[in-house]
Amino acid sequence: MIHNLRVAERTHFARALYENQTNANYFNLVVNSTNSHFNSETGSHMLGAQVKVGSDKANKDAIGITNLLFGIQQLGKARDKNKRFRQLTPSQSGNKQ
Repeated sequence: MIHNLRVAERTHFARALYENQTNANYFNLVVNSTNSHFNSETGSHMLGAQVKVGSDKANKDAIGITNLLFGIQQLGKARDKNKRFRQLTPSQSGNKQ
């Protein structure tokens, strides 16, 4: 599950990078901005708003991907239950009069 989430995140960010022609990987923005904070207090103040916006977006993307994968997993489980239920249910076609 964790591996699938990482693959989905990489695919999502790569697609966003391709479609927007901008760096959509906000995790890198957070890391770079954090380094600026250690190097310069002024830099951290200037980049603080960008870090917050970027990390919020990245968190929402990660949560959305997790919810999507969880939903797909739940749909698969529901289909399995329906298949088992249908197998246990007697056929109605033989009872027609």
